Amino acid sequence: MRGLLGSDFQDPRTQGIMGLASGLLAGGAPQVGKPVSFGSAFSTGLDKGMEEFTKAQKRKEELERLQKEYDYRASRDALADTRYSNELTYDRSRDAISDDFKNRELSLTQTRLDLQKLTQDRALAKTNAEKKQKEMESELKVRKLYTDGSKDFLEARTGFQKVTNAVLNPEKSAANDIALIFGFMKTIDPRSVVREGEFATAQNATGVPSRVMNAYNMALKGTRLNDTQRGEFYDAALKQFKGYSPRQQELVDDISNLSTAYGLNSANIIKNYLPESGSVLNPIVIEPNADLDQFDVGTYVLVNGQLNIIEDN
Repeated sequence: MRGLLGSDFQDPRTQGIMGLASGLLAGGAPQVGKPVSFGSAFSTGLDKGMEEFTKAQKRKEELERLQKEYDYRASRDALADTRYSNELTYDRSRDAISDDFKNRELSLTQTRLDLQKLTQDRALAKTNAEKKQKEMESELKVRKLYTDGSKDFLEARTGFQKVTNAVLNPEKSAANDIALIFGFMKTIDPRSVVREGEFATAQNATGVPSRVMNAYNMALKGTRLNDTQRGEFYDAALKQFKGYSPRQQELVDDISNLSTAYGLNSANIIKNYLPESGSVLNPIVIEPNADLDQFDVGTYVLVNGQLNIIEDN
């Protein structure tokens, strides 16, 4: 009977069998003065069974149609929400970058004015000790400009470090997923003030898309990520972090030129925060069939989106 009965009472096969049974019972009922043959009873039961099967099949098709329509609308609404969230995040990021450039220019202008005054004082200094003091003050001014300008990059680098640590961690636990998504949020929005372990909101994570906040909050409740989701988070975080490097390099160049212009030693001012090629934060993208012997042991490579490290064979 496994192939005749459906999985539940609403299944057309179940409805058809029940209709057949009901028709047989009704068709086989005794009638005064009118004997009923087996063929007549069977015909009545078959008609009833087909009738119920057809009704149930139509109900099933209608339910499937409604479900598809619901799924389509839900998918469309989710897509619209994601697009709106992404556009909102883009606008915030664009405004933040614009503010960064304005603040950097203002700070650079003020630092130049301070350096001009310190350079004049250094030229007027009567002793070498006084000259050295003015030079140190000048270097501290420029170093502060460099440190302040690097804050977002350093926050993003710390966030991306969390992402890579979570990806490389063989233990796929809920805590590991929380660290991964938190690191991702800090990578895409270094200025977010959400703390690891607390729920993300529109107030403490203004530059983070709502779907990412939802994933993070669900992880806090114990919902786990699958391997595909982990890979997607890592890939998106890597692309975002790489986008910070040109801006950081531009800052390094500006500070280096400023130091040279005022006769300062840039080595006392600039610390290289950019990750080296082949490091865990800046893996080398290679083809699956690439010759691994060309890389030193300990070099990190990215193969088909998977982060790997070159080990000694």
